[in-house]
Amino acid sequence: MGDCELILTGAGASSRTALEAVGRTMAQAFPAYTVRLVCTTRTPGGELRQALDQAVQHKIRTLLLQPVLLTRGEEYDRIQAAAAPYAKYFSSLQIGAPLLDSAKGLEAVSEVLSSIAQSYDSNTAVCFLGHGSKTRPNTVYTSLQALLPKSCFLGVLSGRPNTADVLSQLRASPYRRVVLHPLLLSAGGHALRDMAGDSETSWKSVFEKSGYPVQCVLRGLGEYPAIQALFAARGKAAAGTARGGCSTSTNSLSPAGGTAPDSPPPGRA
Repeated sequence: MGDCELILTGAGASSRTALEAVGRTMAQAFPAYTVRLVCTTRTPGGELRQALDQAVQHKIRTLLLQPVLLTRGEEYDRIQAAAAPYAKYFSSLQIGAPLLDSAKGLEAVSEVLSSIAQSYDSNTAVCFLGHGSKTRPNTVYTSLQALLPKSCFLGVLSGRPNTADVLSQLRASPYRRVVLHPLLLSAGGHALRDMAGDSETSWKSVFEKSGYPVQCVLRGLGEYPAIQALFAARGKAAAGTARGGCSTSTNSLSPAGGTAPDSPPPGRA
């Protein structure tokens, strides 16, 4: 085992699929690092603290922590809080930024969503369902929506824009069919239940009741190679090297942003 480690961490058991996909890309981008995956639950960072304890025990000197997250929300805060006490044990402990953490990050993700929408005909609207928050402004989704083509609509489970908002926009548009796609890194419980489920309140049921034929795509964004490449770029920005090698040039605990490279369009949704 070397003295450089990269911990990928995601929220909830359903994040495992996204973590594994991103982890394969990270292993190629960071050949000098040992890559570890950590699925956190809603407990205050217990699994992450265990991984940090192990890194200390293994005498890791350079530790890169990359959250597999879209936004800087409550989960990102928990990751920072769990990691902060460990900074003194490493020569370098850096935390990478979420994907939608900068204007260039928004632009890069919008290109992936636009590419997904281009797979469908001109009569089809693609509605992306994100998580959102009831306690924090969902302005990042508004900013992302502004960068998307007219056939793309964004909504969230918590806060606004909600299902009713998206449906109102859809009714004012010329689109006659709907594709629902998670604006989530994994197609887990929220996608299966809240987006594609059979309950009266699921997005699928709401749109079908309004007369739209609906197709559900159960594919998380983390499964797209272009999104995986963006996380690798986030990690490289945090590590402070374009080559993704083992870097000990910094020793502060801080979130890091960075520009995302041009990435190939994802496969057909």
